[in-house]
Amino acid sequence: MNTRKIRIVLYAALTLIGTAGVLWFNIRFMLAGGFDSPTGFVDAATVNPAGASVFVDIAVAATAGMLFMVVEGRRVGVRHIWAYVLLSFLLAFAATFPAFLLARELRLAALDGVG
Repeated sequence: MNTRKIRIVLYAALTLIGTAGVLWFNIRFMLAGGFDSPTGFVDAATVNPAGASVFVDIAVAATAGMLFMVVEGRRVGVRHIWAYVLLSFLLAFAATFPAFLLARELRLAALDGVG
């Protein structure tokens, strides 16, 4: 298996893991009575310094990643970049960033004439 195919498989796996993992914990949070207010999730995520640190870490990384998705997506011609950014907020960056990397890799393969 060549390196491009390995990257495609890894990005697909990370997309599935990111989606399933986030949905699992968000559903558990909702079933436990979370999301009782518009800020309930952020309040719960930042309830202590450790949680706040992880929240800031992910927020900064996600912001940089979304900027990369827009710039790089436009550069190589990935379609529907807006959907990756929107779903980063609605679903999870852990799902959308590897999905974008998968779409980017497939687009680069198409540009290279690899099928």
